[in-house]
Amino acid sequence: MCTTWPLPPASLRMARSRGTSSTSIGTRRALPDFVDFVRNIGQPPDKALGGGSYGFGKAALYLASGARTVLIDTLCEDSDGSRERRFVGCALGDQYYDGDQPFTGRHWWGRISDGVPEPLIGNDAAAAAAALGLPERTGRKGLGTTVVIVAPQVGISDADGTDATMQFVGEALAWNFWPRMVATPGGVHRTMRFELSDEGQPLRLPNPRTHPRLRGFVEAMDRLRDDPEGEDPADPFVIDRTIECLRPIRRLGRLVIQTGPTAPIPDIARAVPQGARLTAAAVHHVALMRNAELVVRYLAGAEPITGRFGYSGAFRCAIDVDPTFAQAEPPTHDDWVPTFLEGQDTRATNRAQGCRQGWDVRVAARSLDDSAGVRDGNHFAKLAMRIKRDKMRARHVGAPAGGRLGR
Repeated sequence: MCTTWPLPPASLRMARSRGTSSTSIGTRRALPDFVDFVRNIGQPPDKALGGGSYGFGKAALYLASGARTVLIDTLCEDSDGSRERRFVGCALGDQYYDGDQPFTGRHWWGRISDGVPEPLIGNDAAAAAAALGLPERTGRKGLGTTVVIVAPQVGISDADGTDATMQFVGEALAWNFWPRMVATPGGVHRTMRFELSDEGQPLRLPNPRTHPRLRGFVEAMDRLRDDPEGEDPADPFVIDRTIECLRPIRRLGRLVIQTGPTAPIPDIARAVPQGARLTAAAVHHVALMRNAELVVRYLAGAEPITGRFGYSGAFRCAIDVDPTFAQAEPPTHDDWVPTFLEGQDTRATNRAQGCRQGWDVRVAARSLDDSAGVRDGNHFAKLAMRIKRDKMRARHVGAPAGGRLGR
């Protein structure tokens, strides 16, 4: 949930989670989530199939603050069922020296224990949170974390000057988290639910299943989830393929592409999420993701001849190669870069080669030029047949030898 409200002379922006496992109890040991979230910047991943790989993303919270400061209020639960309320202030500034003594620029506000800054706990934490108007946290449903951005300096306005920051936040949530926001009928339940409010007024979030640009991706994801193994569909307007490589022999993931009507959206004179910007003229993209089901990027394919039709796809890598794809992501988690895996041991180099060969996803979308199609829906019927026919053509359009689309 994300909320903003004015507080003179500054304002606060709040994001909170509810009913989650939150952070574990310890505040100094190497393993607890608290240490990674509050004390460390740039930690390697320690969770199987997790969405983050570097731990730099939380720096965006500090950058969004004019004071480079955030407040963290959490109710956490340890493995023995005990719960603890915590409140701490954190700032991330520039490195500096005081005489010969170097300082990292990291600051914390709380209580000092054995010379180490620690969060307020128990009733003290609850009192500090209440003084700032933060929501109460009690019981199991109260488990979770509230992050408050002090003096937010990121603002987005419409052409008429109307503040559209929270509208942008809602759109960004939909374009990046839609796989986690939707349930597949008769199958996977949604795993995230978002709520937005601005100065106490609730805001409507885009519904990915009915969104004119996202619904095609959702329908492709439905098929990917509903039929885990996949098979050649009878529908000529659907492409369902296992992406494999031969050296090393490995299943890299599954790709589902389907066609549907689309129409250009009017120009928007303000910032929009990257997915919305890329698909503004027409939808001819594949949403790439790992098993965390967070969109890494929207990969553009061949542009359709007519603006009335487009195609949307979803590619999810196989579970056993998920760590390899995670290592191929830059700190921004917005691409897969096979060269990131080079220069390692032989096994890692082989995985890099397999990851590169998995770029048949690119081939499936890009190897079809406009001359392969005809008008309207027939274009996509021929597109489906062309992809079937061009399995081995991949090596001639940029894919390394050994890569192929699944049988």
